[in-house]
Amino acid sequence: MTRNTILIVDDERPVRRVVRLVLTKAGYDVIEADDGAMAIEMMHHGGQGHRLLAVICDVEMPRMNGVEAIEQVRREFPATPLLVLTGTPDMSVAFDLLKQGIAGYLLKPFEPQTLVAAVERATGNRRPNGWAGAPRRAASFPFPYIFPRLWPSD
Repeated sequence: MTRNTILIVDDERPVRRVVRLVLTKAGYDVIEADDGAMAIEMMHHGGQGHRLLAVICDVEMPRMNGVEAIEQVRREFPATPLLVLTGTPDMSVAFDLLKQGIAGYLLKPFEPQTLVAAVERATGNRRPNGWAGAPRRAASFPFPYIFPRLWPSD
């Protein structure tokens, strides 16, 4: 049996852990890849038995960066919604990716409810695993509180 899952692609393990925490709390299953090449490989092998609802991808990563990964996913898996979650805002990259059809462009640090809302929009508000009770807000605490060493509060 397959499960509805979000694939997180980011080379920073702490970021993947926080995204996993937020999306799991919202009722999604999550799998992880640390770069674009690993993500493409996982998608070719059926996402470890999961049905992917969406892919959340960083831009700057080793081996295969997010732009290259998004281009390949777009060619090989055109129905898969893609979101970008990046710590390096670049309007020309954002514009190019939006032209390629990404469903959203989010900046780190992020608010948990913003991430969940973006995933819901990208997936057409499909609820994970048929669960009708997925909360609109993933958590009641800001992202810097979850991982203060990466993004200290002012």
